[in-house]
Amino acid sequence: MKRFLIYCLLLLLVLSCSLAGATDIVVTFGGDCTLGSEERFWDRPNHFIQMVQTYGKAYPFSWLYPIFSQDDLTVVNLEGTFYDSTLGKVKKKYNFRAPLDYAEILVKGSVEAVGLGNNHSEDYGIRGFESTTEALEAVSIPWFVDCQSANKAYVYEKEGARIGFISFNSTYYYREKGKIAQTFERVRSLGVDAIVGIMHGGSEYYLRHNKLQTEMADFCIAQGATVVIGHHPHVLQGVEVRENESIFYSIGNLVFGGNGTIRGDADVATLVQVRFSFDENGIYVGHQATLIPIHPSSSEDPKINNFMPIPATGAGAQRALQIIGEDSNIILGEFVEGVGVTLPFVNAPPPPPDPMEVLIIIEQM
Repeated sequence: MKRFLIYCLLLLLVLSCSLAGATDIVVTFGGDCTLGSEERFWDRPNHFIQMVQTYGKAYPFSWLYPIFSQDDLTVVNLEGTFYDSTLGKVKKKYNFRAPLDYAEILVKGSVEAVGLGNNHSEDYGIRGFESTTEALEAVSIPWFVDCQSANKAYVYEKEGARIGFISFNSTYYYREKGKIAQTFERVRSLGVDAIVGIMHGGSEYYLRHNKLQTEMADFCIAQGATVVIGHHPHVLQGVEVRENESIFYSIGNLVFGGNGTIRGDADVATLVQVRFSFDENGIYVGHQATLIPIHPSSSEDPKINNFMPIPATGAGAQRALQIIGEDSNIILGEFVEGVGVTLPFVNAPPPPPDPMEVLIIIEQM
């Protein structure tokens, strides 16, 4: 009996050590995030710049802070510039800009990294882009992008487990696909355990993803990504779960200072919270995503943007999930208030064959 008790205690000790050795990295992804606006709106009391002046830099993410502060990493698509000048302004329909100190909004909101692969990070040319990256670095926010102005990835590490992040938009993808592939190659060479590809493209305000988005997602997966996050359409689109990968074609808007009103189906969006799992040996075993529906505005009038997203509940959450479901290759599970909808666990891709084992098999043949 005494030996049996000792055996049980040893077994419990081994199991507890194994569990203690396993690692999870929880990453929350948010969509299009413009922490500024067109200059003509800067002095208007109900637009983004003045709202932050009135209510403070913690205001935009105040409803989402409880979610963002509890994960390991929050990543958003920063769509605009932090720039105290108008020099280099590109001729286009919309140019988004905010004062340099508005980068502090990210810190106040517990956003720890930003992708710049979109159609607004270079609204003021190289000067505006470099001003933005300097403002981010001044508040210790890592940034990553493949664009005309830079080719830079980001690697997050926790307890020896490493995840690489790469961000690009469809225009740069068409022009410089090879350079994006080189960034993926550099990230792989660093020995990361998992890669996230963040793509910006698709048709604005369309609830179905298009061929280009599928092509870009396939490209990311071919380069080693197991999770692909999409945005740009400003509305929700579907989820595609494959054998070893998950694709989120468009997760909609987050804090979007570019528009004072909410258009059509842009009144619902989602966060995607992904738990990347590693075993006690540090081997990546797979991931599981949870959809957390949100409203990009918490205004009582659903068409007025107050630039303060809020988690969706009830009918709002159900409508968001219905839009996602109608463009997805899986049936979404039940929505749980305060949690969201958890998708199936997706196993990591099988490891590549050991070259020595392949050589032995060839020799035996």
